Amino acid sequence: MAQCSFCVQTFTTGIYHTWFGAYNAPGAAQLSLSLLTFISFFIFLERYSRKQQRFHTQSSINNAHTRYPLSGIRAVLALLFCIFPVLFGFALPAGLLIQWATESWRGVMLDRFFSDAGNSIFLAGVTASLGVFIGLLMAFGSRLSKRRRIHWAARLVSLGYTFPGPVVALGVLLPFAWFDRTMDAWMQETFGITTGYLLSGTLFILVFAYLVRFLALAYGTAESGLGRITSDMEDASRSLGKNTWQTLKQVHLPLLRGSVLAPGMLVFVDVMKELPVTLMLQPFNFSTLATRAYGYATEELSRKPLSGA
Repeated sequence: MAQCSFCVQTFTTGIYHTWFGAYNAPGAAQLSLSLLTFISFFIFLERYSRKQQRFHTQSSINNAHTRYPLSGIRAVLALLFCIFPVLFGFALPAGLLIQWATESWRGVMLDRFFSDAGNSIFLAGVTASLGVFIGLLMAFGSRLSKRRRIHWAARLVSLGYTFPGPVVALGVLLPFAWFDRTMDAWMQETFGITTGYLLSGTLFILVFAYLVRFLALAYGTAESGLGRITSDMEDASRSLGKNTWQTLKQVHLPLLRGSVLAPGMLVFVDVMKELPVTLMLQPFNFSTLATRAYGYATEELSRKPLSGA
């Protein structure tokens, strides 16, 4: 985590150190609840300020913009203004990472590297597929249903992206750990066998936490894509005798191809680089590129983490 690397004390680092440093799960839960309440308050204010404002575009043709030709010092300043963010925000850091990773490549175990890369790609692929599917279902249900409960439920599910990773990880782990302990106690009392941790410490809880964290990306993109589909198209489909599912299949889905690919890529990339949730919920003997790079960095092993980065 960047805060730990730069020794910056934030709420999220406090939660992480309280849990893993002081082994105080109740204290970490109290900190998480405080942060959760604080963030939820501002989200409520933002939602309330917009209330029921919704719109869709009547045309896919963008409005024409007036071009202003620049010359002289204005052209130079405009060019520098556009180049500097790309140069110092991407090109220069990426070039240094590639150079340092090439220099330290021999110190990295290739079999471990490819294993971590495979784990990262697997988790990202599964989460992206499930996220897009669930996001589309939520967006369709919110659009077709007239009940306010459905809209509020969809909004509530998509709030995970606004919360820090440690808060999401703690919020997911505690109820699953309680379920595992309860099930294990019942199995021992009833059948005399122990089940251990059925869900905690498995890939299931990790993917579930990813979905809680990044489902808002898939849902938001699908919802905005549906907003560009006018109600006239749906009315025309129904006038031709098509039911709801046929309208979704023949009208909505073909128009939402871009809204399916884009969130899938966003979720995939975010899961690939997600560190706090993976670090706190990963199973034993399981690592990703992000956690491996973090491990090398915390052990101060020169430039080894750059290969994972």
